[in-house]
Amino acid sequence: MPAERAMDWTQQWKQEGLEEGLQEALEEMRAVLVRELERRCGPLPEKVRRRVEAISSLEDLTVFSIRAGSVSSFDELS
Repeated sequence: MPAERAMDWTQQWKQEGLEEGLQEALEEMRAVLVRELERRCGPLPEKVRRRVEAISSLEDLTVFSIRAGSVSSFDELS
């Protein structure tokens, strides 16, 4: 029983660590995207900032980042 409990805890801690790492990666990627958009187009409108902050998966953030890389104004992100 104690060994099984230890394995369960280990798996739980590992999963929690993976989830924390994913959230940290998303936050960092969002920050990089915001900085790049501001560098290219100027101050970020609140609407665009909320949109970036609402992206919750690496895949969606990557797709949005690729799309954002080809715009010259925030209007093109609509």
